Amino acid sequence: MFFKRNKNNENRVYGLVNNIPERVNWCNDYLEKEDGILNLGVTEKNEVVKVDLNKTPHILIAGGEGVGKSVALACMIWQLKNQGAEINIIGLTYASSVELTNFEKFTNIVRDIDSTDKLLQAIVYEHTRRLNLLRKERVRNFNEYNNKICESNKLPRIVVIIDEINEFLYKENLSADDIEKANRIEHNLNTLARLARPTGINILSATERPEIRILRNQLINNIPVRIYGSRIEGKFSELVVGNEIIRKIGHITGRFVVTIGCEFKETQFYYFNEEEYL
Repeated sequence: MFFKRNKNNENRVYGLVNNIPERVNWCNDYLEKEDGILNLGVTEKNEVVKVDLNKTPHILIAGGEGVGKSVALACMIWQLKNQGAEINIIGLTYASSVELTNFEKFTNIVRDIDSTDKLLQAIVYEHTRRLNLLRKERVRNFNEYNNKICESNKLPRIVVIIDEINEFLYKENLSADDIEKANRIEHNLNTLARLARPTGINILSATERPEIRILRNQLINNIPVRIYGSRIEGKFSELVVGNEIIRKIGHITGRFVVTIGCEFKETQFYYFNEEEYL
């Protein structure tokens, strides 16, 4: 098997490992016109791995430091921004606050537990409001709603980007007031993960250590797309994809295993150069 170069990627491909290029540079030619479709990268068969947020609404991406999680998230954010989505970024760690700075010009970024609590309460309220609009118009989802009503009243997709999701759910050493907020954050995340697909609200989350004791079953079971990068301990990687394939990928920046349902794809994610596009 080999990677089939074509005119669109001839100058953006670097080397092959496991018959997959070690790097494929992002190009705006890869932007999808259809709302909610994200292009992630390529496989050994030169397939483009796509995620349809209309069908699989939430994503968890996990991997150790240096595997390319932030670059992968940046590429997804860029695609969603170009589709007109309303993007909210939550980052409590110092690394998050630095890495996400370039997105401040076109996203809403919150960096503390109080602001996170208020943001998620507002998004759950918006979810409920949208459900009422769908019932009123007798449509099944926000895409059908947008196709039915006038341009000025269309609903934007709402995306919550959570960098290092464990930080929001790990409750040790918190004050009583912050524990109450953390519990509310967890409850609202669970609500959105379970119910928000038809209202056009999506969660994209990243973590180095996807611990089952922190990522409760209700939350993790409602995230259909799980993406694993290397440099992560085996017991944690099993939570992410539940398959031995994760142990066989090399330590290549941008190399992930994408799981959607029962399907596993080793994928080289696009390299998104923030200096070029932001």
